[in-house]
Amino acid sequence: MRARGTNRTVLPGLTTTSIAHSGPRLWAVCVVTLMAGVTLLARPAPAAAGRIAGTGSDAGRTIRSSVGTRNLIVLGTSERRMLDLIQRARERRGRAAVRLRGPLQRAAEAHSRDMLRRDYFSHYSYSGESYDSRLRRFGYRSGGYAVWRTGEVIGWGRGTLGSPRAVFRRWMRSSGHRAVIVKALWRDVGVGCVRGTYCGMSGVRMYTVDFGRRQR
Repeated sequence: MRARGTNRTVLPGLTTTSIAHSGPRLWAVCVVTLMAGVTLLARPAPAAAGRIAGTGSDAGRTIRSSVGTRNLIVLGTSERRMLDLIQRARERRGRAAVRLRGPLQRAAEAHSRDMLRRDYFSHYSYSGESYDSRLRRFGYRSGGYAVWRTGEVIGWGRGTLGSPRAVFRRWMRSSGHRAVIVKALWRDVGVGCVRGTYCGMSGVRMYTVDFGRRQR
């Protein structure tokens, strides 16, 4: 089914609504979440209104490079582990490895931090900015590309439930989340994990993973 007014294909899967009250192991997926299910953006879409909404950062940082030594990207320990899990899952299915991209990395980290700071959990920002508009704002622009597609998964957990492996396992047990993570189309990625206090709970890790593909 297509979402009204946009070129979006709705896939079966979990909705933000269906998991919004499931407690500290809460997780969601989309490339814009609709009440009807999970959607994939086939083309740039206009920002949609939304109501929703951190601090601290992941300790132990590791340097990764996306383009030789000219464009260094710094990953935290949890971010690096999550990226490794994603790469392995894609490799097992014969998918191409995804490459870190600065705009996606900055967007993912900023969204995880904002969700923690403002105590919300959504693909929309607290002000209602859609995730695809956020990616453009951080520099993953669609202009000049014949193909511009993006996807996002978000998740959080406390203690052992917030480890990269625990969150990743929950994503992979959901057909909708798994489909986004291992989608053959993706070539670019950003992985943001921020640790802090969420809804009064300390020691929470908030994850945002943004996927993309641009082709002229």
